[in-house]
Amino acid sequence: MAATETTIGKAKSKVQVHHGTIKLDSHADTIVFGKNFLKLSDTGRVCTVSPYTDTYESIESVPIVTAATAWTSPNTGETIILVFNEGLWMADRMSSSLINPNQLRNYGVVVQDNPYSESPLYIMSHDDDFVLPLSLDGTNVMANTRTPNQQELGTCRHVTLSSPHTWDPQNIRFPKPSRSVEEEIMWQGERRIGGLSTHFADEFTEADAGDSEDESGVFAPSYNLDAMQRRLIGSVKVYDVPQTATVASAETQDVLTIPTFQSKKRHTDVTPQDLSERWCISIKQAFETLKRTTQWIVRSAIMPLGRQYKADRMFFKRILKGEWFTDTLDGRVMSREGNRYAQVFANKNYFPAVYPMDTKGKAGEALREFCREFGVPEKLTFDGSQEQNGRKTEFMKQVRKNDIDHHVIEPDRHNQNPCEGVIREVRRKWF
Repeated sequence: MAATETTIGKAKSKVQVHHGTIKLDSHADTIVFGKNFLKLSDTGRVCTVSPYTDTYESIESVPIVTAATAWTSPNTGETIILVFNEGLWMADRMSSSLINPNQLRNYGVVVQDNPYSESPLYIMSHDDDFVLPLSLDGTNVMANTRTPNQQELGTCRHVTLSSPHTWDPQNIRFPKPSRSVEEEIMWQGERRIGGLSTHFADEFTEADAGDSEDESGVFAPSYNLDAMQRRLIGSVKVYDVPQTATVASAETQDVLTIPTFQSKKRHTDVTPQDLSERWCISIKQAFETLKRTTQWIVRSAIMPLGRQYKADRMFFKRILKGEWFTDTLDGRVMSREGNRYAQVFANKNYFPAVYPMDTKGKAGEALREFCREFGVPEKLTFDGSQEQNGRKTEFMKQVRKNDIDHHVIEPDRHNQNPCEGVIREVRRKWF
């Protein structure tokens, strides 16, 4: 698809909007931004981009940035800003952009780019709140996007599709498969046997294809999932939903209005005399009350607000510097409270924080409690267990919510997780 340009006039400045495509390309081991992206921030790091053949020269000092592109839904007309972190800025050389699907999957994003699958082509965010439909252009899986303008950046919904942490494609480690090749072949064979259906003569309808003939020549019903699904879908009745619905009349006094206020003063002007009259206290008590009333967290300004205020730092969680490690401890026996497992958090200085659990699936709740009690680990290392490394587990939701730089150790390499030594010392205290 050829990129097109549109010039938008705004006040004294002009913004050029470039229309292009984002293409999924696993050969590009890092996201590459083209003209249809707008740079949001620069990481300060650069790299050298090598071509697929030695006949071309490498491009040096390519900046690594965070950029955004705009996508408009053809169904709802909503414009959504797609934010990608850790990408190569080459807008001066490329009209379209390249997206590495594995870089998105590393952030928990679902990428369905198999055109032979029964599922449609799409990209789904890690929280399942956004789905980007994809299409085919020859053999390329792509989507049409454009450069967002300043108004869209400030008003439209933002969806982040790649991790803000440093992306190193040479040292990235993916989860270990749950089945071997031999087990996968056996599982696929069982699926084919379980999905067999019998075809009959022309006098039998397609709905009766789930029946089989016994030795006596009588057709007996057999369990056929495909036939059952077709019958269920065929029995569904769809009715047209009217565009406008009749709304019952209601009295105006039952409708609550949103409380608003408008003030021309930035700070309160309550005097001790006013407070004394309102609260029926002495002037001295009112003066001491105002003196000790700090009014923290409260902000006031002339309405309407002309800028956005940053959140107060008291709402930010504490950051625990350095490397932290976690692992699940199996107590082997049930405690009096019904807990057999415990999630252990530690650092290299043998600082232990233990949270008892009745099941391993509560590792995410333990991480949430640890972040609330002690702070958010700057870097967290753990193994690839399903309770911790699963995409939709509470543990990974807390990792993404708190923006924790995490690392999954290699399979069967327990020496990479010092928390194993802390668990050993904890067991010595027990026994």
